[in-house]
Amino acid sequence: MLEVLDMSMWVLLGITFLVLGFGVLFLSVTESKFKKIPVIIYLGILLLIEMLSVVVFKDNLYLFSLSFFLHFSFLVFYYFRVMFKYENILFTVLLIGVGGVPMAVNLSVGYSTSSFQSYDRLLYDFIIMILSLSYFYVSLGRNDISKSSLVFNGFVLAFFTIDIFLAAGTNYLINESLLLVAWFWFFRAILLQLYYCSLIYHTWKTGKIP
Repeated sequence: MLEVLDMSMWVLLGITFLVLGFGVLFLSVTESKFKKIPVIIYLGILLLIEMLSVVVFKDNLYLFSLSFFLHFSFLVFYYFRVMFKYENILFTVLLIGVGGVPMAVNLSVGYSTSSFQSYDRLLYDFIIMILSLSYFYVSLGRNDISKSSLVFNGFVLAFFTIDIFLAAGTNYLINESLLLVAWFWFFRAILLQLYYCSLIYHTWKTGKIP
């Protein structure tokens, strides 16, 4: 059973590489590339982090904080600039800067597998959920919201809502038997790929709008 689970995890990792790699290449060769640069950079850094997680298989818990600060920073930028079309870039940058404090605290304290907690990840998940719910709220009664925006926003809400519960139990998920917790990680990984795919699709569609 453990061999099957181990193989499945490697398959999911391979799918992650393919999705992120496809997103970077596809958005790099399509029209309106300039509008897509932030998304290309975001997907590219995520791909690099996934590669590092394989190379540095042990003692790589700090990658959790780095990857979730990246999710937080990108989605704050993406929601304010693309989804809400908010023009005040200074406020967006300041919010991202303040959001970096929890990650910095976690990195400075250091990590131990036996006592690992994702308090910074909980905060980032919560803020992203608020952004997603806010977008659904402002979309009510409007007929100019694209289908790709709703699909993307739906997968953002689905993934980060599930992840906030998993973040609360990260210590359990890391230290318990793989047989007990693997299914939680599989479900999370599948939702994560759907989120990536919806982002790629939405960026491609919005990039085509004059």
